[in-house]
Amino acid sequence: MFQPGQHPNPARPQGQAQDRPQAQPLAPGDFLPDFQLPDHLGRSSVLATQMLGKPVVLLFYPGNAAPAAQQQLKRFAALGQELEEAAQVFAITADPPEANAKAASLTGFPFQILCDGNRQLAAAYRVEHNLQPVSDPLAAAAVTCVIGDRNRRLVR
Repeated sequence: MFQPGQHPNPARPQGQAQDRPQAQPLAPGDFLPDFQLPDHLGRSSVLATQMLGKPVVLLFYPGNAAPAAQQQLKRFAALGQELEEAAQVFAITADPPEANAKAASLTGFPFQILCDGNRQLAAAYRVEHNLQPVSDPLAAAAVTCVIGDRNRRLVR
């Protein structure tokens, strides 16, 4: 399971950014780092135990106040059962579980919304827009989609 300060793929070398390690981006075929994060209902979610033999879709988004991200999440929600049958879907943001619960109820988003409060998972997956707090929700980047196969290997 991913631990703070750990490279997301130990088989790949770490680069240097001044005096601290900088993780290399994940590449197709890399093993997706496991994680344990609270969801919008306060439950703990662990990637390895939630995949259920399905591919996984991780939707990283900058926050519930970002209109572009909300529009994209609504499009994923519209796929609902069709997407749920094909893959295990998680939306991931730094917003707290309470804010995520409110967003889920307002948007009708049917999938788990996970809280990456310290942004360590975003860093492990090299999702840049999730690494800093949203200062201007109107200018915030939208959803970054990470897709893994049923063996937890990065597809795209």
